[in-house]
Amino acid sequence: MRCELRCPRCGFVSDDHNMMRCPRCGSPLVFKCHEVRLDVNSGYASMWRYVNMMAVKPARVVSYGEGLTPLVKIGEVMSKLETRNPTGSYADRASSAVVSNIVRDIYRVRYESDFAYSMAFYARLAGSAISVVADPQSLDPYDVVEIASLGGSIEFDAAPDLYYENPLSVEGLKTIAFELAEAKPRAEAVYVPSSSGLLAISVAEGLEELVGSPPLEVVAVIVKGSPTPSMLGLSKSIRLAEIEPEEVVKSQVRLAKRGIYMKFLAASAYSYAAVEGNGIALITGSLRRSLQRKTKVGGTTMLRSMIISLLSRRGGLTAYSIWKEMSQYTLRGVYSALRSLELSGTVCARYTMEGSRKVKVYELCDGQTGEQNLNT
Repeated sequence: MRCELRCPRCGFVSDDHNMMRCPRCGSPLVFKCHEVRLDVNSGYASMWRYVNMMAVKPARVVSYGEGLTPLVKIGEVMSKLETRNPTGSYADRASSAVVSNIVRDIYRVRYESDFAYSMAFYARLAGSAISVVADPQSLDPYDVVEIASLGGSIEFDAAPDLYYENPLSVEGLKTIAFELAEAKPRAEAVYVPSSSGLLAISVAEGLEELVGSPPLEVVAVIVKGSPTPSMLGLSKSIRLAEIEPEEVVKSQVRLAKRGIYMKFLAASAYSYAAVEGNGIALITGSLRRSLQRKTKVGGTTMLRSMIISLLSRRGGLTAYSIWKEMSQYTLRGVYSALRSLELSGTVCARYTMEGSRKVKVYELCDGQTGEQNLNT
C-alpha cells in the first residue's frame, strides 16, 4: 500500500503527511492510497482494527471504542448505527484519528457542532484541553454548555488551527467503508446525510481504494431546499439526492418511536433509504445527552460500593457479569451505578472483542488516559 496527500480540487500532490490544506488553492487535502487490502487487527474493538489500512500509523491511539457500529434493520431499512459511538456521532471517528496523530496541550478547533463536541471529549480523554473558535451568531447555546461540561472553552477572535475538513478526519471516517467491506452486507447503496459532504467523500474514498470492496454506490442525501454540500463537487462518484422536509420529519417520528432520537439532517439518509429501499442508511447525529450530566439516581451508595469492591478484587468485568454477582439489584440499576462511577472517574471502561462482538468491560481507574499503544 502506498499513499500520498492529494488535493481533490487542483491535483496538487505532497509527500508531507503533516500538511492539512492545499498551498495552491486552499482546499482540504485527502490521503489517496493505492492497493489497499482488507487487513483486520481483530484484537481491537474499535475502528483501530483497520490501522494497517490507514495512511498514517500514530505512535499512540486515543480511543473510547468508537467504530464497529452495528448494522441492524429498522423497519424495512438496513441501518448502520453511528449513534452507538461515544458521543453519538460518526465525528468520533474523525476526532480519534486527529487526537491520536496530533499531540497538543490545547486543540484550537473551528466550530462544527458534532465535531467540536466530539473533539472536546477526545481531548479530555488524552489529558489535553480544547478551545472552540466560533462566530457567536452560529453557536448553538446547547453546544456551549456541553463543550464547557467537558472542560472546553469558547473563543471568538482567535484563529483556529484545526478544521473538521482535514486529511486525518477522512482517514478516521474511511473506516466506515472498511467495516462495510468486512461485514459484506447485501446492498446496492449507502445513504449518507450530508452538510459539508466530507462524510460522503470519506466513505466513497474508502470504498474506491479498497481492493475487492463491495460495489456500493455512495448517495449524499440533503433536505430539499438546502445548499449543495461544498465538497461534493470534488468527487464524481457520489450521487446527490434530495428528500422532502415532510418525509424527514416522518422518519424522525418513526425513529423516535424506536428509541432513536435524531436531529433533522441526520434523519434524512434514513428517510431517503426508505424511499429507494435497496441500501444502507448511516444513522448518526443523535440528540445527545451530556456525557457529564449525572443520572438522577445513579445507583444506590451501597450498590456503588459493592461494584468498587468487586472490581478491586476481580476487575475487567462486563455490566452483565457484575449484575450476576449482585442480582438482588436490577440490571438497569447496575448500569446506572456504573455510569455514575464512570462520570466520577472511579471506574474506567475499555472495549474488547468476544468473537465478532464488541464488549464493554469495566475496571477501576488507575489515572491513565484513553491512550493505547499500537504495538501491544
